[in-house]
Amino acid sequence: MGRRGEPTVDKRPEAGPPAEGQQPEGRKPEPLRPKPPGETSRPNQNSWRRVAGIGFDFAGAVGGFAFVGFWIGRHYGSERWGVLVGAVLGLIGGLYNLVRQALRASREMNEADERHD
Repeated sequence: MGRRGEPTVDKRPEAGPPAEGQQPEGRKPEPLRPKPPGETSRPNQNSWRRVAGIGFDFAGAVGGFAFVGFWIGRHYGSERWGVLVGAVLGLIGGLYNLVRQALRASREMNEADERHD
């Protein structure tokens, strides 16, 4: 009996498996270790970042070269040709960079597959 004549209630948890996220008694929790660079909790996180980066590089190359072409064309009095030449140079440079990065990504994936096998 508890105080004032009330029955005592056992408030200890019943024996059984530990709740999710808890370690069983007698075991120390493993220390959290940082993940190696390039390894994320979501497997597709790096791939979408890489694709987004390639897209921004491409858009930046076209936009940057078009702006430089506009500025040069305005300075020399032929805005249309400057923008056109700048945009074409930006497309060429952007496509070159896109292909180069896509080949690098493909090579890295093949190397990772060979290591995994």
